[in-house]
Amino acid sequence: MTEEANHKRRSEAPVESPEDSHKALHEHELQAIEMARYVKPEAQVQSIIKRDTRFLHGSVIAIILSVIFGILLAILGAPILGGAIAVLGATASFICHIHYLKHRVRIVKYSIVNQILDKYFNTSLYLANHEFTQKDVANAAIMDNWSKACVSDYFVGTWQERKFEFGDLTITGVSDDDEQTVATFSGQLYILELKLKLKVPILIRERVEPLSSEEFEARKASDRFFLTGDDRFDKQFEVKIGDTKRASGFEATSNGMHPAEQRKYAHQLIDKMTSDIITADSYASSRTQLRFIQNKLYIAIENTRDTFELRHGDENHLDLLQERFEDEARAMTTYLDYMTRALNISHL
Repeated sequence: MTEEANHKRRSEAPVESPEDSHKALHEHELQAIEMARYVKPEAQVQSIIKRDTRFLHGSVIAIILSVIFGILLAILGAPILGGAIAVLGATASFICHIHYLKHRVRIVKYSIVNQILDKYFNTSLYLANHEFTQKDVANAAIMDNWSKACVSDYFVGTWQERKFEFGDLTITGVSDDDEQTVATFSGQLYILELKLKLKVPILIRERVEPLSSEEFEARKASDRFFLTGDDRFDKQFEVKIGDTKRASGFEATSNGMHPAEQRKYAHQLIDKMTSDIITADSYASSRTQLRFIQNKLYIAIENTRDTFELRHGDENHLDLLQERFEDEARAMTTYLDYMTRALNISHL
């Protein structure tokens, strides 16, 4: 099967709702989520630490008993069996303890992040490990020939009465320019619901480097490129209208709109947004891409940040951890303010 066919099959995959994925989680993960949502972080962490201490004591006792039993068997004439039992018992206890520690860290993170997201975004769902649907990854148009997408810290929330999804996203595939080159995207993906269904998809992609004065003047002299009239925006971003690939130019869409109609429609939507898009991009301090399609806006911010990252030992400094996570949540609200203002200006 060709890469094009594979991409089409991925793009047309049935949409899986967050609620369906939520139900499919393992039972103990669901219990962790529910427990974390309704228990204060301080009480939750202290409870976990106490339970972990009891488990640690139990593991030590199990190791000691295994060693003693192994020694007794060795004394009674079965040294090989005794040694095997001692080693297996100690190893099993150690593995169980490591597993429990990892589970404890997950619950600590659920607890703190849920409290913060509920505070800022009226969050209906937070999952430390989840997947955007394949259709959403394809609609974001981050990479044409993508093959694998990994998501973490996914949540569904509301901002200014507008539903949105968020997640850290890593995509791997092949370069759009050279199929022999492996390409990756690492950053965040926002999916905002729009008030209207767009007549034609619109892609706004930040350039790696702004156009030089010579390049910009050449584009102004050509009718092949979409320009908003905001010179700063047009130098920094390129706009692509229509379906299929992300190359420059104008292509016929499924609704049969003529290129001239596409231009006029895109101007009506984008020309009023340019200032806020530039401001939001400056605040993000990362390369940004926006894809308007149907009734959604996909915002991909390319960086290497890991949202709500929990490092080993952070649960012992709960006040600092919560402050760091709140700073990240407030940064999201500032970025969303810029973008929702841009959408409201264009009545989207």
